[in-house]
Amino acid sequence: MVDSSKPKRRVVLVVVLASVAVLLVCCVGTVILAQFAPEKPKPEAAVEAPPAYTVASTDGRRVVLIQADATADSARLAIRHWVDHNDAGEYRDIEVVRSADAKLYVCWGRYVRTEQVSQLRTGGEVKGPFPALAIHCP
Repeated sequence: MVDSSKPKRRVVLVVVLASVAVLLVCCVGTVILAQFAPEKPKPEAAVEAPPAYTVASTDGRRVVLIQADATADSARLAIRHWVDHNDAGEYRDIEVVRSADAKLYVCWGRYVRTEQVSQLRTGGEVKGPFPALAIHCP
């Protein structure tokens, strides 16, 4: 009897080693090609347009914004937009209402520049990092 298992093992071993070598070359080649591939342009972040609002008053530390079709989301955006584009000073209360004679607000926000001002004006209710803007929508 002839022992024929050794030649079969060698063939299987050669096939496995050749397959591993091919896979290794493919992986390394893909990594190398990726290094030289041009970078795809990243889409620009969607810039949300500021909501339409009118500044009704800026009495002292209180600002009233009128937004006829205000929702909680649009009111938040209006408050943030006003703070980002105006000098809010050390402390400001900003309200969004739907009309000049409205008795109820849609949202209101408190802008506080420093922790000391927050302690003095809000009893520490507005938390940092400072400057901070706390917005409440009922």
